[in-house]
Amino acid sequence: MTDPASLPNNPTEVTSLQGQVASLQEQVASLQEQVAKQHGEERYRQAFEHSVAAIYVFDNNKSFIDTNQAGIELLGYSKDELLQMSIPDVDIDPAAVRPAHNAVFSAGQTIKLEHRLRHKDGRVVTVLNNSRTLTSADGTIIGVQSTLMDISEQKALEKKNRALEQEVRRTRQLETVGTLTGGIAHDFNNLLMPIVAYAEMALTRTKASTPLHADLKAIQQAAHRATDLVKRIILFSHPHQAGRKPVKLQNVAEEAIQLVRPTAPASVTIQQTIDPSCDFVLADESQLHQVIMNLCGNAFHAMVATKGQLDLDVRQLELTDSDDDRAGGLAEGLAEGRYVRLSVTDNGQGMDAATLERAFEPFFSTKPVDQGTGLGLSVVHSIVQNHDGRIFMHSTLGEGTQVQIYFPVPDIKHAPKSAISTHTPGGCESILIVDDDPVVATVVSKLLRELGYHPTTFTDGLKALDELQKHPESYDLLLTDLTMPAISGLDLSQAAVEVKRTLPIVLMTGYANHLAPDDIKRCGVDSVIPKPITRAELATGIRRVLDLVS
Repeated sequence: MTDPASLPNNPTEVTSLQGQVASLQEQVASLQEQVAKQHGEERYRQAFEHSVAAIYVFDNNKSFIDTNQAGIELLGYSKDELLQMSIPDVDIDPAAVRPAHNAVFSAGQTIKLEHRLRHKDGRVVTVLNNSRTLTSADGTIIGVQSTLMDISEQKALEKKNRALEQEVRRTRQLETVGTLTGGIAHDFNNLLMPIVAYAEMALTRTKASTPLHADLKAIQQAAHRATDLVKRIILFSHPHQAGRKPVKLQNVAEEAIQLVRPTAPASVTIQQTIDPSCDFVLADESQLHQVIMNLCGNAFHAMVATKGQLDLDVRQLELTDSDDDRAGGLAEGLAEGRYVRLSVTDNGQGMDAATLERAFEPFFSTKPVDQGTGLGLSVVHSIVQNHDGRIFMHSTLGEGTQVQIYFPVPDIKHAPKSAISTHTPGGCESILIVDDDPVVATVVSKLLRELGYHPTTFTDGLKALDELQKHPESYDLLLTDLTMPAISGLDLSQAAVEVKRTLPIVLMTGYANHLAPDDIKRCGVDSVIPKPITRAELATGIRRVLDLVS
């Protein structure tokens, strides 16, 4: 403890001592302030450098004056490179962001915007930008600090989601169109059936040398062409998983070309070179249709602004190791053997190497957002792979694109027989006919009567079932339409089997290829005849089922 006697008691000395103490206190406070400021700056610097967000500091000329490690990684430039650059050097859409820049650099506002920057390697980086002004002590704007988050992956995901949503909408639209088309096709088949049947019956009653016979023949041929058209529309609108079976690719190509021809731009011509002698390939016919339709649609889009030409080529090849195509790389990786090759070539805008490399990627598209989902070629690629085929694409920017698809030819010694015999066997059995269209029911009844059968006709399925329940032994076969309002053909068949277990059943429908075999078997149906039915098809189908039962 200090001795009180040693303390100064002179007023002058006391005042001097107090002044020294005050000076020391000021120095201590100043040192404390400097230490705090240094600690604050150090904490700020650490936060700045270690931030996961990219931070850039600009002067009033929009030049980079500082950045952190995340900022270096975001744009790919070194710090020294960035400090020699300004905002316009990396901005992709300067006109779009100019109002925001003016707001922060001139008006001192805090802004938040989404925009795109150019990475050093050329790719586009989408960022979310939060910017605020930096001011001096007197409030003067001395620069801007921008904090950026890379949202490129998020935007890509949003784009994919939009594409998926568009594909879902497109699928629903196709389902709606398919439903509408199905109704139209059903009605159209019912309209065609009496035309086909009455023309056939009239032809049997006229001499081949008469003008009337030639006229009736022309009506018959036109009706058959209309029938083929309905089948193609149903096949395209109602794709089904029928499994792979022997198919003539050249026939599918010809049908598909007839469907796409009306959709081609007026300035585009279509040339086809199709070898009719090509062997069978194992394929789902509806999926082959989809492949050709997609490829032709892409070709049309590539030529929409020019006078173009689409070339479709189908031919059979036998590849060996010395094959010229293989040496040129067009068929690289294909095993030796026989193939049926489908080629679709256009002289449209073509693609550069970068675009060609991504052509089969899902959701990748060069079309505007509202004109494509980027799924067309990826679906084609998937279908070809599922058919054990290979697809090759060659394109040159400004010259056009060629797509070649190789389908392997299986070892099928005997072609499947699809032709209907011209022989028209008859009989004397009693047949119960059910079709809600009275015109169809009448013409089927007349055809069967001419063949020697004893038909009974109903246009109401429930009334027909009631008749069968009352007189089950009076009928030797049930011939029913599939699509009817009161009860479907399958339900009627199932109910009829419960009434008479041994009753043969034949189903008439325009959707023969779309019925599940299990459903047909479960409902007791013995055979399915496609509408519109010709006299020969009806005679052969009915007789075959009756003979099998007997």
